[in-house]
Amino acid sequence: MRLPSDLNRALVGFYRGWDRLEREQFNSSVIDFDLAEPAPALTFESREAVARELTRLEATIGDAEGPAADLSRARLRASSMYLRGLKDLDSIPFREYVLETMGIEPAPMSEARIGASAVRVRNLLREYRGGEVIPFSRHGFDAFRAEFQTGTGDNLVRQFEYFCGKWIPVLTRAIEADLDLSSIVVEFAEEDAYWKNWISGNVAEGEPIKLRINVHERHVWYQGAVEILVLHEYCGHAVQMALWQEAVRREEISSFFGVLTVHFPDQFLVEGLAESVAHVLPDERDRRERRPKHELERRSEIIRELQTYNLLILNNVHILANEKGVDVARTYARQRLPFTSFETIERELRDRTRHPLFRTYQYVYGPAQEAFVGALEPLPAAAKWRALQKFYRTPMTPAVVRASLAASGA
Repeated sequence: MRLPSDLNRALVGFYRGWDRLEREQFNSSVIDFDLAEPAPALTFESREAVARELTRLEATIGDAEGPAADLSRARLRASSMYLRGLKDLDSIPFREYVLETMGIEPAPMSEARIGASAVRVRNLLREYRGGEVIPFSRHGFDAFRAEFQTGTGDNLVRQFEYFCGKWIPVLTRAIEADLDLSSIVVEFAEEDAYWKNWISGNVAEGEPIKLRINVHERHVWYQGAVEILVLHEYCGHAVQMALWQEAVRREEISSFFGVLTVHFPDQFLVEGLAESVAHVLPDERDRRERRPKHELERRSEIIRELQTYNLLILNNVHILANEKGVDVARTYARQRLPFTSFETIERELRDRTRHPLFRTYQYVYGPAQEAFVGALEPLPAAAKWRALQKFYRTPMTPAVVRASLAASGA
């Protein structure tokens, strides 16, 4: 994963310059992780100037071969499409937009897969209290909230600290990695956005990794959710970014691959890995054995399976909203998301159709989780962690991810 040094410097300078333009003129950003070494940024006066430099960089890469060139081309292609979206989102067909940015073809989740997931949630709810006291239906929503809802503030911070202590040593031993928890700063946010947590950082400039906890009124926090988010944010994203930074420092990968933006096709790997950790790290198969084991708390297991179900449904909602219309998608979502408020559904529909970034990025979660969990969960532990070692350390396109997942089960 090495690029010619001149091209590498040009790419890093380009994205830092574009990020500066977005922050200064549009109150937005491009880069969410910068793991590259300090270096000058280009100066841009407009998005049109950014587009011209993108075209020049794409021509510079040309038909160069190899995984580094392939990923760089895919990133630049994604940025060209995203720039188009910033200018006129409505003019871009939905499937083309997702394919060019995330590098995947949108496809609906099957009724069989959705049905199996719903059965799993119902069974866990039944087992939780020894009977069907919380129906997985709109009628059971109030009972579910009364049983699971928790407060915010210091209580959430303490939960994050507890579950970090529980899971990070297990994960880092499995993939032979280190993570300095003091390098992660936790702070609260109150934004009307889909995310409950957002992790980012300009590590190259000595800034800490920042984990933002969103306590906006649109989000309801449930007991069990923090354990799942620790597995996703810390054991997934934070450890992966620490390992990419180390790979940049050792010159195993070019520093450009340590510069990440959310509209990149890298998100299939980044989010797929993070979503899979809660499924592959807990040692749930050995509950009956009398030996030390690592399990999710019961409420966390329910939240994990509910989140899986929601991602399957939201995959289809996302496609329907962009291809059949918001009214069709709203009806589908209200019928299939019994533990999601109508207000939250409306916000999801807005973000997934009107927001240039979320229209593409929010789509990647479901397909990425299905690809990772489907391939890794059935594997013996040794084979599973051999595959994960590579995914934690190596940036790659979705096509290479899928090929590697297929090879891990061969």
